[in-house]
Amino acid sequence: MDDFMQIPDTTQFAISSDYSMSTWSIFDSRPAGMPCAVLKSLPYCSNHQIFFPTTLLTNVDTMTDAVAAGITVRDVAADKFIAAYAEVLKNNDKFLVPKWVDLVKTGAHKELAPYDPDWYYVRAAAVVRKIYLRQGTGIGALKKRFGGCYRRGAAPERHNDAAGGLIRTICISLDELNITEAHGKGGRKVTRTGQQALDLVAGQVAREEV
Repeated sequence: MDDFMQIPDTTQFAISSDYSMSTWSIFDSRPAGMPCAVLKSLPYCSNHQIFFPTTLLTNVDTMTDAVAAGITVRDVAADKFIAAYAEVLKNNDKFLVPKWVDLVKTGAHKELAPYDPDWYYVRAAAVVRKIYLRQGTGIGALKKRFGGCYRRGAAPERHNDAAGGLIRTICISLDELNITEAHGKGGRKVTRTGQQALDLVAGQVAREEV
């Protein structure tokens, strides 16, 4: 690391697929769009400056596929990821929708069933995202997360959990797709295959391909 090159504008650089360590570059801060997973894998010096191999840098205006490959579900907006992954589940023939999907409410605090005909896919995408962000999340925690205020007329509102049977059915379907599995300490966790599939969708969302 004897030869360094100062990069004046970090917003114009992204990681490429060449991992030769012959020369190095130095940044005073993380480049725009740099995924946290890629950042953690690179060395630091004592004065908090970040060193990158110069051959890993390419002068581009948008993130390359190699950068997007390091993007996880945590790096993209929740609404965009949920919409994208709901479309993936909709196009998956193995993800079966129950026959009663157009008859049930999402919780006792709801007055009517959802208007969106694809609401089941959206709820499933939201559920798997919650499990991804917090491994070991169980049905009880998900019921609280997706619950809401129960109106009681003139009396104060109270929190009411979401329908547990609906969330349990979604989790069973995700288990059958090998997206989630039982956690050793209770609840569920995302499998290795599921994490790769979810991160792939997150990369597509970051590149605005979906």
